[in-house]
Amino acid sequence: MHDLFERTSRPGARAPLAVWLLGAGILAVWLLLGAAPARAADDPPTGFTYVIYYPDKPDVDLIERLQRNPLITRGLLQWVASLPDTPDRPSLQATWFDDVGTSYPPPDLQALQQFGRGLDGGQMAALSSARRALVLEFGHPQSKAIMALALADTLVGALLEDFGGLPVDVAMRRAISPQRWLTGRLQQASAQGPNVMDHVSLIAAGDGSSVRTVTAGMVKFGLPDLVVERVAESQVSAVTWLVNALAQRLIEGQRPNAEGWFDLQLAQIDQDTFQKALDDVVVPGAKGRGRFLLSPSARREGDPFNHLVAIGFGAYLGQDELTQRAAALNDLFGAKPAGKAAAQP
Repeated sequence: MHDLFERTSRPGARAPLAVWLLGAGILAVWLLLGAAPARAADDPPTGFTYVIYYPDKPDVDLIERLQRNPLITRGLLQWVASLPDTPDRPSLQATWFDDVGTSYPPPDLQALQQFGRGLDGGQMAALSSARRALVLEFGHPQSKAIMALALADTLVGALLEDFGGLPVDVAMRRAISPQRWLTGRLQQASAQGPNVMDHVSLIAAGDGSSVRTVTAGMVKFGLPDLVVERVAESQVSAVTWLVNALAQRLIEGQRPNAEGWFDLQLAQIDQDTFQKALDDVVVPGAKGRGRFLLSPSARREGDPFNHLVAIGFGAYLGQDELTQRAAALNDLFGAKPAGKAAAQP
């Protein structure tokens, strides 16, 4: 197993879900059961940032309210004035901005129209002009990434329900409607486990002859982001589904072998909503499986600030990478996916 994955692979990654009773309400949290392992020397720090924008100033002190949240008072999230370089447990640094200035400017309207998730026109306009924001920076050992993400998503969900606001997932590079946050990230995840398409986006950049795709957001799970190089435009939709499926299995706990080979079987995907989405993609009679080589990839300007792993297609016969990839996609889906496009750009 490549060392980029070895540090995040651990027993219990697919343990049952827990529902925690917090305060007067019930917040569903897809936490792992059992204590997380103690931080070791090979358990590097990681983290991510959420920003909640407020078109109108809240009538309460959000920092004070945050400190009273049960996740904080019960010690599930450690409240810190400044994130340590090597946090030993899930930790939170919160900062209120009356004017974000150039520190955390909101996405403009054009970006929101392209990359917003579930936002209506009024929400886009309000978010693009918002100057007030609550910045939530989370840090934790890599081994506790899934627990930390569950806590963070639940905390933001409570803030949205109580005080409103419009959240942005910085690692994912997406603005998300409050309703989508509550239904996708909390309600669906509590019942089925996290769906990669609610947490990870795909960046596609072309040079005129081919497209390079890279995910954004896998760092929240303590995992590398995934790269596919030199994708023909005709293959982008199918490659997007491949990347989504492979990322979903990584989130669910599957890892490559010692040589980096990853055996993907679509039928093994546990997340029900994702599995149902594949019904519109996989051609009846398709093998629904593929073999891929995962290897470290160099980061380029504009890529996520995370380790990158390239998906290779060397297990398939073909005169070049294009034909090898076509053979792999045919094994997975039966043909170029003819159903709906993947849920992310």
